[in-house]
Amino acid sequence: MYHTAALPAQKTKYSILHLNIFLLVGIVVFGMTYLFEINSLSTKGYKIKQLEQKIKTLEVANKHLEVQAGSLQSISRIQEQAGKLNFVPIGNAAYIKDSDFALK
Repeated sequence: MYHTAALPAQKTKYSILHLNIFLLVGIVVFGMTYLFEINSLSTKGYKIKQLEQKIKTLEVANKHLEVQAGSLQSISRIQEQAGKLNFVPIGNAAYIKDSDFALK
């Protein structure tokens, strides 16, 4: 009788030990996963901040280029360049009319 009564108590000790080990492993795994995710999120946040700064820099450069393109396309600039290249101003332009021959 003594031997059979000790057997369930021993099973209970082993089942509690297994439960404790399982819980400890679970806590360690979840803790490591948490640390990995926090590290990953902070790294992504840093990269996003760098990209936002790059976007601001590119937007400023784009505005400068738009202003420069506008000044290069102005009528006065085009007339100045035409004069430097010795272009001759046009007089009376003769245009070809649409005819049935041209449409065929």
